[in-house]
Amino acid sequence: SQNAGNIARVTDVQGGIWMDSGTQWTKIFPMVNVKDAPFNAKGDNATDDTAAIQAALNAAGNAGAKTTVFFPAGTYLISTALTIPSNINIVGAHNYGSVIKATAAITMFNGQDAVQLNVRDILLQGNATATVGMDFSNTAIGIGADTKIDIGPNVHIQGTTLIAIKMTNCGGTDTRIHHSLFDGLTSGIAISWSNIGGPTFIDFVGCGSAGGNFD
Repeated sequence: SQNAGNIARVTDVQGGIWMDSGTQWTKIFPMVNVKDAPFNAKGDNATDDTAAIQAALNAAGNAGAKTTVFFPAGTYLISTALTIPSNINIVGAHNYGSVIKATAAITMFNGQDAVQLNVRDILLQGNATATVGMDFSNTAIGIGADTKIDIGPNVHIQGTTLIAIKMTNCGGTDTRIHHSLFDGLTSGIAISWSNIGGPTFIDFVGCGSAGGNFD
């Protein structure tokens, strides 16, 4: 077909970047943009975007292939925990242009049981209100690539009242937290882990904590 090789960005629930092979369209880069329909997050620092973001996360988790959930630059307000599914990437704009801001005493990212997860280029602003930035407890499904949790680069968790990143009851999880920043923490605890079974690998590379501790 003369149209073979054409590239198109799809903005409905199918999402992503698609290529015309000449006989059919094939998704080559699965992506969900939280501001696209049918999700319609605003990122205007005024609208509660919790439901819109959760719908985008659910769509990515159900996509059947590792899908990127993209947050364009903006400030997204959330009032309840976001449940993070497995097998996704969460990506924001460069230079911390994508801010997710809590408006209640919540765990912002509930990633319990999540595997094959990458988070990068996101600022989680606890606003001296959220208790926990990210919770990756109860990931105990095996070791290696199937259970990898990769936080970074350029993840900034700010202003949580208890813990920035929590890991409890984990076993057989390969976790890398790298080139990220934790500050403004009321409790002074950046990363807390307990009841860690083996074999579990937790690797910290190039992280900074202004006034926070690794507990």
